[in-house]
Amino acid sequence: MKVELSAEADGDIRALIRQGLDRFGPSQVEAYLDGLEDVFGLIAAFPAIGTERGEFALAYRSYPYKAHMIFYRVEADRVLIVRIRHAREDWQEGAF
Repeated sequence: MKVELSAEADGDIRALIRQGLDRFGPSQVEAYLDGLEDVFGLIAAFPAIGTERGEFALAYRSYPYKAHMIFYRVEADRVLIVRIRHAREDWQEGAF
């Protein structure tokens, strides 16, 4: 199954890069992004791996990656990464 990013998830990654460069430097950001891509591949191979998120109106799942939570939706021909939020962020309030 292929993985696609929503515009919001793409923005989340861009913000993650900016913040990561400021705090940790380019090599750490590159390693973090490589790991994030590995997790996207895992989710594509095993779409049901994430936790079902019944508190949201749509059929979202979530899967943790280090300090972040990946929110995604399984569709007929793809996995749509909806958001990538910091695990300590109040993502339940207006996150989607």
